[in-house]
Amino acid sequence: MSSVFTLLLSLPLILGFQSIALPLHGPRMTRKAPASQLYSKAPKLIVFDLDNTLWTPELYTLRKLERSNKIPVAGKDVKLFPGSKEVIDRIRKGEFGDTQFAVASRTKSGEWAKDLLGQFGLWDLLQDVEIFPGN
Repeated sequence: MSSVFTLLLSLPLILGFQSIALPLHGPRMTRKAPASQLYSKAPKLIVFDLDNTLWTPELYTLRKLERSNKIPVAGKDVKLFPGSKEVIDRIRKGEFGDTQFAVASRTKSGEWAKDLLGQFGLWDLLQDVEIFPGN
């Protein structure tokens, strides 16, 4: 099992969700206990992937914008998942104490990804951003 997949499966528990349901239309989490009751020690670092983790669609699918020399617009061409929005709000409120947050992603659209992080206002939340070229 890949480490990203392991993180994605454990993230709901880290965030205070006791269970996760996976219907065909995407993950739905149910809150049953606060994170402080589930874990005595929070992780030092949580690393997010971008495409189909924090936002949708995957950037490679926006070729029509590239052909038109346009960049994706946050909230229009690329949207945060509802769960991502909730996590970001909780990070902004300081609910994770000393836990740090980072992004690691591989995409041929690295400049777009960096620009979208700015459009979504995420740069100030991230201690590190690693976006590598490739698929």
